[in-house]
Amino acid sequence: MTGKKIKISNKIMFLVGMAALLAFSGLLFFHVRYQEENILEQNRRARMELIDTAIQGLKSVMLSGSARNAEMYADYLKKVPGILQLQILRTDGTEAFHDNRTIDEVNWRRGEEMFPYKTQERTVTILAADNLDLHRVLTGHRTVHYNHSDAQGRQLLTFLAPILFDLPCQNCHGNEERVMGLVQLTTSLDSALQSIATTGQRAAELSLVALLIMMALIHYGMRRYLGLPLAGVCRTMERVREGDLNQRIMSQGSLELESMGDAFNHMISRLQENYFLIRKNETRLSTIMDNVNEAIVTTDMYGIVLTVNQAVSSIFQYTPEELLGKNIKILAPLHVRPHHDALIAKYLSFHDKYVQDRIDKHLRGEVFFNREAQGERKDGSLVFVGLSISHVRMGDEVQFIATIRDITQHKESENRLKEYSEKLETMVQERTRQLVHAERLATLGTFSAGMAHEINNPNSFISGNVDFLKQFWQETRPILEPSVTQGKHPRIAAFMDEVDQTLDGILTGSQRISKIVDGLKTYSKGGMETDRVLCRMMDPVKDAEILLSHRLKKGFHFKANITQDLMIYCDRQQMSQVFINLINNAMDALESSDNKKKLIEIQCVQHDRHIWIAVMDNGPGISARLVDKIFDPFFTTKGKTKGTGLGLAIVDGIIKDHFGQITVRSPATIAAMTTEFLIVLPTVELYQEQLAKKKGNKT
Repeated sequence: MTGKKIKISNKIMFLVGMAALLAFSGLLFFHVRYQEENILEQNRRARMELIDTAIQGLKSVMLSGSARNAEMYADYLKKVPGILQLQILRTDGTEAFHDNRTIDEVNWRRGEEMFPYKTQERTVTILAADNLDLHRVLTGHRTVHYNHSDAQGRQLLTFLAPILFDLPCQNCHGNEERVMGLVQLTTSLDSALQSIATTGQRAAELSLVALLIMMALIHYGMRRYLGLPLAGVCRTMERVREGDLNQRIMSQGSLELESMGDAFNHMISRLQENYFLIRKNETRLSTIMDNVNEAIVTTDMYGIVLTVNQAVSSIFQYTPEELLGKNIKILAPLHVRPHHDALIAKYLSFHDKYVQDRIDKHLRGEVFFNREAQGERKDGSLVFVGLSISHVRMGDEVQFIATIRDITQHKESENRLKEYSEKLETMVQERTRQLVHAERLATLGTFSAGMAHEINNPNSFISGNVDFLKQFWQETRPILEPSVTQGKHPRIAAFMDEVDQTLDGILTGSQRISKIVDGLKTYSKGGMETDRVLCRMMDPVKDAEILLSHRLKKGFHFKANITQDLMIYCDRQQMSQVFINLINNAMDALESSDNKKKLIEIQCVQHDRHIWIAVMDNGPGISARLVDKIFDPFFTTKGKTKGTGLGLAIVDGIIKDHFGQITVRSPATIAAMTTEFLIVLPTVELYQEQLAKKKGNKT
């Protein structure tokens, strides 16, 4: 996000103002520093003159021969304005006029008592003997000064001046030393610093006034000679940007601005010429495109519509204005739009290689994309279109050009023809299937009548002998039972149980053979009338498990999850046949599977008034094209040597005869890991209702 733009005149004024401010600040700084040094130097000279005057006056007073007058003179000087402290020091740094040492020396030299002695004396040391400033004065015979602060933080200036030997002083002080004593003068710098501050403030005020005057003059000049002419240029260019190419820049201002205005005017004239030429070409191209019967749409690489002609309205009911700026997928059905986004994403992921491959095809005269598709009109209805897509590169940008033609009528005619053809073919196939089915049923009826006699005779012999064996075994069991109860022969008990189970299994199998033969004869005649009894749902499943136990033990894992008290109304033999056929089919499928664990599972649950039984295996599944045929009679996928094609047809007939239905789901048709046969049977109450309804319809 960009901030607010600043005028160039304001920028220049800002830069000039900053430069002037820096220049005035520098001048002000040096001026203040100069004034500061000048004031301090004047203050120092005034104090030096004061010290010289004080020393000369002190000498004059001392020549009068009165030490008291000299002390009074020193006290007087201390009261001069600006002097904080004035002290007369000996060369050893002690203060004079506080003891009798000087009086002793003068009296001794004169040989008489010229000055009276002090009754109270004390020695006051002002400067230590090794003081550096004291040493500089004594050796250099000149005044020194230094700045320092007192305890209150005031800035002070202290002078240390020598009292040099003069000939008149010889009478009292002799001529041993060039420096007879020192004067220490301490003054305050407050007045000088105040003068410096006042001078700096006045200079700053004058500089600020001068700076403001200069900035005002600069502002006037910038606005008069740069700002106003540039503002006029900007206003003219803004009108040109808005489309008014009749605007021209008036020549004004400096030579540079006049040259710039002429250049802009020339550029505007060229733009106007090109604009009229482009408008003319656009009008001609638009007229051509709007009179084409096919819709022509151009998009960018993301699918955003850039241009569209009027023909799109007759195909999709959208006006060109409604499509401009929208994604072209708005013309596709809802279920296709996500695929369009994925195609665009794939294109953008492999953009360079993708474009180069398409360009190569385009150079070879190949169409980038040509197919029939479905579109969606504005009202939501679908339309069949012929779609051709090519693309062009404009610099770094790729644009797609789509040509769309309405083929709805052609497609509808084609679909009707195809539909009639498919219906005719279906009718022929159905009629052929019915004829073949009828012929096979007729053959089956003839065959089953003869085979029933051939099967029932040995089966009757088997069942009769089994009855005899069971009777004989019942007479033999009491002989063996004492051995079992006494524990002499533990294997005899297991043997006795196996004999019971074997004889029951043989008898059950024989009865099943008889039922199957009767059911086959009845099925071939068009119906299955059987005796139904109330039994547990798990009983026919257990029957099937027992009869197939010899095969299930060969590497199959069988599991049945059925509630113990779940009851159904059925023919137990027929229902056992259903589970035998389904389990056999599952084992056949698993034998051709690569799964290490070959699993067969039966699950049973009750939903409202129906019982759902699922027979599942983890085999390879059933092909989607075969699912609708597996319940047809004589249809098999096992080959002629292994299957007859009647197993699932009989299962379907038994289930329907019990007012139920059976369906199949396979990994080949659903996203599942198992093949599942789902049997839906009525509960006992619902079965009785349907049976009563059926009998009522017959009467």
